[in-house]
Amino acid sequence: IRCQTPPSRNCADLYSKGCKSSESAEIFPYSRSPGQSVTVLCDHVSDGGQWTIIQRRQDVEPREDFDHSWEEYVEGFGDLDGELWVGLKLIHELTTHSKQELHILLEDWDGETRWAKYSDFYIASAEDNYRITVTGYSGDAGNAMDYHNGQAFSTRDRDNDAWGGNCAK
Repeated sequence: IRCQTPPSRNCADLYSKGCKSSESAEIFPYSRSPGQSVTVLCDHVSDGGQWTIIQRRQDVEPREDFDHSWEEYVEGFGDLDGELWVGLKLIHELTTHSKQELHILLEDWDGETRWAKYSDFYIASAEDNYRITVTGYSGDAGNAMDYHNGQAFSTRDRDNDAWGGNCAK
């Protein structure tokens, strides 16, 4: 962790305080535990920067298997140097206190990129099964998240979505 600033809630807050390098950073997102920090990755390059990376998939070894349990999706898994999911609990906290955008960057095997941005992104609390709100699409990757808007989060061991089967299986 290289960037040292006063406690910040997210990467946008770090950016506004002059920390503009894309790297790991310590943030303090938890309103009920203001002294509790978490290390995250910041992207201060893509689309003007200020992004807190919540999921990263890459062509790296070892590959992270994303078929995880409910509890693992709540807490997060992977590592900052490889593939990762920061956890529903953290994403909820990051999206609760101020309006958030979601930026998705996709890259294929040939290095071609596509992107999607949503002007309104929110993950509800555990009591609402981390229901997603994602609206206001722009980009060239297609509006794949529209189908998921308003859905509760599901995993292989906890089916919360509105579909008759389990969409996580």
